[in-house]
Amino acid sequence: EAIGLDAAGSLAMRGAAGAREIDTLEFATLKIGETDAHGRLARLENGGWSIDVAGERVDLVPLLRGAQAAAPQSQSNSAEARVLPPLRITISPDAPLGEVLLAKGAQPIKRLAGTATYDGLRWDNALFDGRVGAGGIFFEIAESEGRRRLILEAADAGAAIGLIGLTDGYADGVLKVVGEFEDGEKDRPLVGRAAIAKLRVTAAPALAQILTLASLTGIQNTLSGRGIAFDSVVVPFRLTDDWVDIKE
Repeated sequence: EAIGLDAAGSLAMRGAAGAREIDTLEFATLKIGETDAHGRLARLENGGWSIDVAGERVDLVPLLRGAQAAAPQSQSNSAEARVLPPLRITISPDAPLGEVLLAKGAQPIKRLAGTATYDGLRWDNALFDGRVGAGGIFFEIAESEGRRRLILEAADAGAAIGLIGLTDGYADGVLKVVGEFEDGEKDRPLVGRAAIAKLRVTAAPALAQILTLASLTGIQNTLSGRGIAFDSVVVPFRLTDDWVDIKE
């Protein structure tokens, strides 16, 4: 046990003497920072890891910050461009994660379950569902005909916006994000469109964001205590690791 770390488990080794390596690593307890989880890591034949995880809470904020900081400036399809080893992640629907944190101070995704695979250069498949705020959330990355496509749907758009720590002041609405990864470009940007129906804005900073970024239709001009309602908010975008380009 170290400062800020409480872990208990077991490991199994493989290989001949002098060249031994970890084969499996099982955590009965893993508490570090905000994370309180348990699970199992098993080495894959390609040198990566299969990860099964469950528990009360997983804090991804440090991992996401570290991956962004370590990302190479030119993301070529080579071993040198790898930030993480190949991964196969499973969160069983029979034992979903209680909470998953994506940004400091943001609300969590609850009861998250699903699977994802990372080939060492990109996430080529992912399928997750959980709950955010008052509704469900669904996320998928799937490859078809050589193209990777992304879908994100949330029944409580206001809560989903808060996942990434944006300004408070969004409520209600239904969110749908669709996009396609441009894997032929060096930074593999995601190009797509975010659409929100029936969004309610309750605070001035959030309203300023909406007016700056989005194409709007059906504004209900009511400055009541419930805020301003928008029938439709549409944001075309181009997203890279460190930049978001909003199209008009």
